[in-house]
Amino acid sequence: MPRVIIEGSQKNGVEPPKHERARSLAVMGDRIDLPQDERQFRSASGGFVLTVKAVDGWRTPFSAATLTNATGSVLWKRNLPHHHGPRNVLVTSGGQVLLADEWINVLSRHALTLIKPDGATIAAYPAEQIIGLLGVPRASITNHARLGPWMSEIPKLSADAKSVIFGAGGRTLVLRLQDGRLSARD
Repeated sequence: MPRVIIEGSQKNGVEPPKHERARSLAVMGDRIDLPQDERQFRSASGGFVLTVKAVDGWRTPFSAATLTNATGSVLWKRNLPHHHGPRNVLVTSGGQVLLADEWINVLSRHALTLIKPDGATIAAYPAEQIIGLLGVPRASITNHARLGPWMSEIPKLSADAKSVIFGAGGRTLVLRLQDGRLSARD
């Protein structure tokens, strides 16, 4: 696992005030901005909103997510295993949530997580399993990656809204929303 340093997080062993902390990460020499302390993702219909929050203003990499419906009722709330939250989120008009990748550029054990509107996990895939499913050389995955270490296209709903489609390694991945089955096609 790469070493993650939150720049400016400590000076002489003392935590600086929140407004003085730098908003970037250093990961093996790469720098990326930290996400906002709170991000919201809405379904296309506006019927569902997922809120991802830093549990402590990013002093640690932990976040929590809450799914609410149009009236503001909480459908589920959970801590997320993704460091600094997920990189990509898709909320369907039916209230299903897809969390894709971690904020930092790592081959995550939490590359894809599909969650039902009641909070139950339908499916979860680590990056290594997805790479195996693609059946292409790692060099092809790296060469096509534009969104993190493996994904080349942002997840989007299929025309019939029954699947999520996105690219990786020069192929198309299809995640069925009903049962979480993941397949690859050319």
